[in-house]
Amino acid sequence: ALSAGRDLLLDVDVQGARSVRESGIPSVSVFLMPPDYATLEKRLRDRASDGEAQILRRLALARKEAEECFHYDYLVINDRLEPAIEDLRSVVLAERRRAARVQDGARRILATFPEPR
Repeated sequence: ALSAGRDLLLDVDVQGARSVRESGIPSVSVFLMPPDYATLEKRLRDRASDGEAQILRRLALARKEAEECFHYDYLVINDRLEPAIEDLRSVVLAERRRAARVQDGARRILATFPEPR
């Protein structure tokens, strides 16, 4: 998929993101951070997908994992869903326009220009 120029999204924890960075595979990382600890705790409890022990374990690791945000390319504060989605969309669009990613297209356009005299 990468060689075909398609965007790939991996939803991984901080250990997975570290593995991707260490692999040498070109990537762009985005850390999604809750607006605060209390909101994180409420979201974990409201999901009701984990037992109490799992929630407590995740909360105990929360600060250490959140401090990993400084190793990412981008940081999105997930305070409200729609603005967070727009922030993520902006990252994807900006990365698609990086000069290094669009050089071939620029060269094709330049080839249509007459040579300088």
